[in-house]
Amino acid sequence: MTATLAMLQNIVQHCILNKSSDAQQHIATPPKGTREQALAVYQTAYRLRLTEFLANDYEKLRSYMGEVRFNEMAEAYIRENPSHASNARWFGQNLPAWLKQSGRLSQHPECTELAELELSLGTAFDAIDVPSLGIEALASIPPEQIATTAFAFHPSLQTLAQRQNTASLWSALQCGETPPRPYVQDEPQTVMIWRQGNQSRFRILGAEEHMVLAQAREGVPFGALCEMMAFSHGADDVPLRAATYLRGWLEAEIITSLLPGA
Repeated sequence: MTATLAMLQNIVQHCILNKSSDAQQHIATPPKGTREQALAVYQTAYRLRLTEFLANDYEKLRSYMGEVRFNEMAEAYIRENPSHASNARWFGQNLPAWLKQSGRLSQHPECTELAELELSLGTAFDAIDVPSLGIEALASIPPEQIATTAFAFHPSLQTLAQRQNTASLWSALQCGETPPRPYVQDEPQTVMIWRQGNQSRFRILGAEEHMVLAQAREGVPFGALCEMMAFSHGADDVPLRAATYLRGWLEAEIITSLLPGA
């Protein structure tokens, strides 16, 4: 049976994705070289293009690992994670999880955490647009409703728990400086990631702010947040501490609406 165009396209695609030679018989003999070499050109171009996508999505990881090690890693990832989506934006989304389980690279957890941070920054950038509130929103809350007011947060907001000094590594790479040696911190750091305007950002949260933010994202109202702070971190200056966190969230543009209670 004569192969249709669609059949030929599927055969060639399968050969490119799986580095097989099944399509050689359907390829015209080139003026120079062999059919095998002609097919290899497309197979190589496919892998190089996917490597380029990974390098764009994980720029800091590539800088940290170096081009040779990064390309070797990308080759292994491409081999074990063939692309199944037409949008290459999602091709590298499984890279952090793959790094964590990937033999020799699993011995370098800072690489996994760098990838997790870069993936989160990219996800924050792609989040849908929702208008945020400014600091003047606080003035609109009647004093008798402050305690029962809860907050809705921007969809780009995420948090990561990281054991390595990943934030320092990322910052050094961002500045073009030699990154410090990786090490395990005494306590995990919570990193807040979000988009402010047209730029993804991150910063490290202290233990109290992390607790308060996590509860606020669950819809706990301001008064209950203050009670939690007094119970877990001491009653001194609770209103000031809570107001400082709230002001910082508004200035960071991560609060999208106020939810007054009864």
